[in-house]
Amino acid sequence: MTGGDLDIINAHLVTIDSEWTEIHSGFMLLRGGRITSLGPMSEYQKSSAAQHDCSGSFVFPGLINTHTHSFQTLTRGIGEGLGVWDWFSKAIDRVVGHLTVGDARTAGQLTALEAVLSGTTTVVDYNYPHPRPGMAEATIAGMREVGVRTVLARGILDTGTVHAEIVHSTSVE
Repeated sequence: MTGGDLDIINAHLVTIDSEWTEIHSGFMLLRGGRITSLGPMSEYQKSSAAQHDCSGSFVFPGLINTHTHSFQTLTRGIGEGLGVWDWFSKAIDRVVGHLTVGDARTAGQLTALEAVLSGTTTVVDYNYPHPRPGMAEATIAGMREVGVRTVLARGILDTGTVHAEIVHSTSVE
C-alpha cells in the first residue's frame, strides 16, 4: 500500500509487540499508507476514511523475504536438473546476458506480485545480473509500482572469475 486512509474493522489482529498480543475483534487505522493506531472495537471511533470490514478474518504483519533474485522469476525451469555450478555456466549466464531493462522491470513486478500473494510486504533483492546499465533501477521501479517495500542488495559470487555475460563492464570491480 503506497498511500491513502483506511479503517480496517472487526478483524482478529495479530501483533508483533513484545507479548504477541492478539485482539479478537479489533480495528487498525491506516493513514497515508502507515498504521497509526489499533485496538479493540470498543475503542474505535468512526472516521471519514474508507472502511474494510474484516469480520471472520485475521490481519497480521507483512512478512519479509530476506533473500531473493528477482530476475530468476523469468528463468524458471531453465537448466532444470543441473547442479548449481553447471546451472550458472550452462543456463543462467547464457540467458541473463540477453535481459533488457524492460525485462528487469517486469521481473521486479512479478516478484512483488508473488510476494503480496504470500503476505510478504518487504523484499530484499540480491540483484547481480547487470548486462547493461539501469537494470537494478528498473527492478526496484517494478517492485515499487506494485507497492512492496524493496531493499536492493548486492549479489556476490566469489568464484574467482567474472561472469562477463551478465555483468556490464561498468559494474566490474
